[in-house]
Amino acid sequence: MQLLHHRVAAAAAGDAASSSSSSSSSKWVRPPEAPWSLTFDLRERDTEWSDANKCRLVALVAAQQLAIPMADMEQRLEALMLLLPDLAGTIFKLQPGLLAGLTSDLAVTSSRLLALRELLPAANVSRVVAERPQLLLQDSSEVQQAVEVLQQLLHVERVDKLVEAQPLLLVTPCVEEVLADIRRLLPGRDAEQLLAADPDWVLRVQRGQRWLGQHPDSDPGELISWTPPVPEAAAKNQEVPLIAGSEAIGARVAGQ
Repeated sequence: MQLLHHRVAAAAAGDAASSSSSSSSSKWVRPPEAPWSLTFDLRERDTEWSDANKCRLVALVAAQQLAIPMADMEQRLEALMLLLPDLAGTIFKLQPGLLAGLTSDLAVTSSRLLALRELLPAANVSRVVAERPQLLLQDSSEVQQAVEVLQQLLHVERVDKLVEAQPLLLVTPCVEEVLADIRRLLPGRDAEQLLAADPDWVLRVQRGQRWLGQHPDSDPGELISWTPPVPEAAAKNQEVPLIAGSEAIGARVAGQ
């Protein structure tokens, strides 16, 4: 397992080097004077909902779903950011359940990240996962199958850079519908060639919530979900407080 962590950390370091994030924003920092690090009596109208505070709230709820102290969640986030530096800029947009799934078992997350890195060696995997973190909630064999299907659909040997440009391409049923729509809209044109040349065609012809989802971080296509364990207090019909303790968690947000 130690060797696995070393390999993943080395791969993550390569992704971080090619990332557009500046070195000054690569640190995990605590925002000053966080509202709920000072008091539990919070009033929404008096709270500045900055990206950092949104991230803290996501982490608080994720910690509750995992039934762990905030101190433990902070440590897990530190480790997760070492593996996926680009994810730090999108944590505030994630659903708490998705963050809980990524941090519930870091060994599994590391293993899947390594498998994805080996599957797409020419892609910035940290950036891919930042855009589509649901990939690390899927079994590696499912992701490999999606890559193979995408290669067949687009008639290409490598899809690394295509997936980096548009991770939604790994939702292959969506790609099939997009190709069909391109053929309908542009008869006589090579739909596969058009999509390979510009992966954002996926966004131009998507329709409805089936693929787009209700939220930016919701998973299009098949729902990839993570079911949190039942906290011990909840199992005993005891009330579980929303904010358990006064530990503060900071967020590194790209550009801040």
